[in-house]
Amino acid sequence: MSPRCRFSGRVSGIVALVASLTATPAVAQPIIRVPQFVVHAVKLQVLDETGWFDWTGSDEVHAVFVDFNANKERATSVYGETDTGDTVEFRDQDRCIAPLPDCNRGARSLNFAIALWEKDWTPAEGLLGCKPGLVNGHPWYDDGICPGDDLIGRAQISLSQLQLTGTLPTVGHTVERMVPLTGGDGHYQFHYRITRLPDIERRIIIREP
Repeated sequence: MSPRCRFSGRVSGIVALVASLTATPAVAQPIIRVPQFVVHAVKLQVLDETGWFDWTGSDEVHAVFVDFNANKERATSVYGETDTGDTVEFRDQDRCIAPLPDCNRGARSLNFAIALWEKDWTPAEGLLGCKPGLVNGHPWYDDGICPGDDLIGRAQISLSQLQLTGTLPTVGHTVERMVPLTGGDGHYQFHYRITRLPDIERRIIIREP
């Protein structure tokens, strides 16, 4: 073999070695299935309305729902003439709790809260109006929407993916739960429903050594 051929063979070997060392490692993309859940408001049970003399009036109630995962809140319409012993069913447009803003998708864990407020008109409301809706944060949950709002009660619920899959092991299952609302001037029970939606697929990229 001529010197030129031997030199050419060595160069080719070196090039091949460098290419093997600098090549991008093979990428594996296994698919995992992530469970998805959504929560809706169902109803209120009024055990004791606000105020000293229940027989003289009734509550004008609206709810504020907070989705802490999204850092968003929304308020329902007002449910008037609410008295002790009543059961109030939420209207369809008011049912979405989480994921906000519209419950058109699911979440793998749920971290949400409910605050019930009684809407009482005050001169301050007439002069200043009510707080505009905000995209992020939860000032309505903290302080009410209008100056005259009185807190009826609050509750917070946090459910991990493990807790949710344990309760709802298959797609399509639902569970309804009740939670008492505390810390305000009324005695209400809040019912909500959790539904398991179809799982979504996620690809995990693993770079091989």
